[in-house]
Amino acid sequence: MADEEEVSRLSSEEDRDADGLANHFDSCPDMAGKKRNHGCPDHEIPMVILHRTHFELLGRVFFVPHQPALHSRAHAQLDWVARVIKEHPEFRRISVEAHSDSRGSPEANLLLTQAQAQAVLQYLVERGVEPEQLEALGYGDTRPVADNGTVKGREHNRRVEFKIVWPD
Repeated sequence: MADEEEVSRLSSEEDRDADGLANHFDSCPDMAGKKRNHGCPDHEIPMVILHRTHFELLGRVFFVPHQPALHSRAHAQLDWVARVIKEHPEFRRISVEAHSDSRGSPEANLLLTQAQAQAVLQYLVERGVEPEQLEALGYGDTRPVADNGTVKGREHNRRVEFKIVWPD
């Protein structure tokens, strides 16, 4: 509900493609689309949904297991992230945050996730995102979103998040 209210409140913001969705919430701000498709035309399936504070990924960012190297399966998702960042100059800073499950030592998890966040940052820069717009943060297993005692929970905890950093 809060996101719907925020979208309504900000609907008077700039809307480059005149589709009724403010740029800040429009996954395709340069192509008129429909609100139900997050501002993208019907032929375009967005892989990133914009919220006031973060990007919601509709896919996962995959790494080679236990390594900071991106798996080729991550490229399509990260290409969308790069596109969204480049199309939204109002996002002056994006925090790339990598997380792990609780397996392994906390120190190793912190190092691994920092290297993973840096790998994502580098990929985005190679796709044309300005390095000054990005920061890489690895949190290891310090911020779980699910139960590390289950396979599914551990899978949810291994993730990359993109937070929009707004100036104070």
